[in-house]
Amino acid sequence: MDGDNYELIRITDQALIDRTRHLNSEAWKGPLTTEEYTEREYVLGKSNMIDTGDNGIYVFALVDKSRRDDFLCSSELLVRKSFKLVWSEETKSVVNHTVLSGCIGGVFTPQVNRGKGYARIMINKLVELSKQKYLGEDGFLTLYSEVGDYYSKSGFTSLPVPLLKMKVKDINETALENVKIEPIKYHTFDELLDRYGMHLTHGLEQKVANDHKERVVVEPVSEIVDWFHLRAKFVASKLMDLTEKVRTDVPYQQLVDQLTLLKPNMFGLKLTSVGGDFIGFIAWTYDWKQTNVPDHKYAGTATVLKLFISPEYDQLKYSKYLFSQAMGYFANNGGPGGEIGAPVEEVVVWDSEVDEPIKQWLTDKYAPRVVENGSISAILLMNDHEQKLFEDGKLVWEENTKLPWF
Repeated sequence: MDGDNYELIRITDQALIDRTRHLNSEAWKGPLTTEEYTEREYVLGKSNMIDTGDNGIYVFALVDKSRRDDFLCSSELLVRKSFKLVWSEETKSVVNHTVLSGCIGGVFTPQVNRGKGYARIMINKLVELSKQKYLGEDGFLTLYSEVGDYYSKSGFTSLPVPLLKMKVKDINETALENVKIEPIKYHTFDELLDRYGMHLTHGLEQKVANDHKERVVVEPVSEIVDWFHLRAKFVASKLMDLTEKVRTDVPYQQLVDQLTLLKPNMFGLKLTSVGGDFIGFIAWTYDWKQTNVPDHKYAGTATVLKLFISPEYDQLKYSKYLFSQAMGYFANNGGPGGEIGAPVEEVVVWDSEVDEPIKQWLTDKYAPRVVENGSISAILLMNDHEQKLFEDGKLVWEENTKLPWF
């Protein structure tokens, strides 16, 4: 098919954006209705991950140049601040460059238009547009494919990450002395992600200094965690029986304030010494599904977003403690009247989130199923030279975890 006959247009009118999401709800709505899903995407568009500084979300549709009002297929591009760390032979040091990355999501072709090559044309045009306008040649693109290696023909390389899925079990670990564990509530992750980001950057600088391989990474900021939690809270507000409905036609902070009053409101645990020194934290989010159980219509899956122990502390010891405490929370607070609002049946951890000793401990304690990830991570560097470095193993995509998923 000749791509010259087609044009990729950016959609800015909210009614037309809603139209694309109304269509792609067929694939992505989950337990929500089409209208609720469309409203969810509108709400997420207000979040600080999307509507602050360099960050932005852009909606596109492919059209026939002779019929520009007919959307053949559509997609979205989330632009975020990211970093590229390189070794300078001139200064014999690591240089940290701020770059932009884009994550492609919401790729959808209506049934009537499938099998005609439209999605391929759209993605190829979006890659070129990203390079020319939104990211520049220093940036990089990622996506999470539900259709295998489909995107490889557009230059993307798949880097799949298995999932560890385990049933919720309250298994008591030996209590630790001289530590305090505190709940982390909705939209209170700023300090924790700042700490993690600082340690991540330092660790990557050491890696680059040692092996001289370039690294790229999406900046791990609290706004990303807040986006996940906004998503989980909004979906819960639609599924659970509420006496008062949430208004979404309000500024972001008012929306956050409304949702703060609703379950669930705890999304992590923080560990400190009795003296107040920071040790680490675990953060998670929820997804919901419908059940056939009479006393609760819905059940949750908790997915770990980040498990971090400060480098000066025993990684295995404190990771085990934080994870077991989180499991205990899920087991004891998911029933009727609990803090979560619905039972949590399963916990999911991306394999790339934990190292081998922790994986072995999880295997021994919780017997997780190791399964294929339904969202296959993939990356494409905008610069041909850097893409070649990546293909030759001289450039690494770091933080290929749940955190930068979109």
